[in-house]
Amino acid sequence: MNKLEWKIGRGIWYCVSLGSLLLLTAGIALPQGGVQIVFELPETSVTANEPVYVRLSIQNELGEKVGFVAGRYSDSYFDLSVTEPGGRTLQADTMLHGGLRHVGRVSAPAGGSYAQKLLVSRRYQFTKPGDYKLKFRPSGPVRTASGETIPFSPQELTLSVGPRDPVRLGEICRSLAKAAAGYGDYGALREAADTLSFVQDPAAIPYLAQVLGYHNYVSEIAVDGLVRIGSPEALEVLRSNSSTANPDLKMKIEGGIRDIETGVRP
Repeated sequence: MNKLEWKIGRGIWYCVSLGSLLLLTAGIALPQGGVQIVFELPETSVTANEPVYVRLSIQNELGEKVGFVAGRYSDSYFDLSVTEPGGRTLQADTMLHGGLRHVGRVSAPAGGSYAQKLLVSRRYQFTKPGDYKLKFRPSGPVRTASGETIPFSPQELTLSVGPRDPVRLGEICRSLAKAAAGYGDYGALREAADTLSFVQDPAAIPYLAQVLGYHNYVSEIAVDGLVRIGSPEALEVLRSNSSTANPDLKMKIEGGIRDIETGVRP
């Protein structure tokens, strides 16, 4: 091989390697048999205690439907492991929050797509600054309608967490509380209230109090958030709302007060 051929060969190798690296760092899973499954972080830099999301998308170029059965826990569309800045790795089954709820089958039609933004903070609270390695995979095997399995390797993404920013947290919580107001689309109200309830930070307390005071479809969710925080301030919010005329909400609040007083957390 002469010097020119060596340089050309090395240039081709460099371009291929760089392309592969860019795909991996962007969080893009390579197509597998006409099906592309992607986990990506809408925000790769956040501050401590704020909500963290992941976006799951499936692009199906096959002539038949593909999908998987989601797990039996809330928001368990994905399995997750987290490697903390100190190097400790935690698996998803040690971090699940919330009760059992079968969420059905996730599927993309033939020649179509599926996309869903999911709350990672339900599984794990990012309380300390540093870089976290998050490893995602679908919660069940991905198969075609005819039964063929679509291979998928766990996809690793990096999340950078900065120091706690009370002003930023307040803005996020204010927006979520506003989105949980009213009696409109139950799904949208619940998503906002549920996300707010997993902000385990004192900055969330006044906004959880707002949601609790709405006395709408999702006010009960605010009780769970206050119990998770479990501080004297959170307890005071529950006590000040315990005289509500709504019997179901009253029972939920009284149970939340007991949980905090006895040290039990949902």
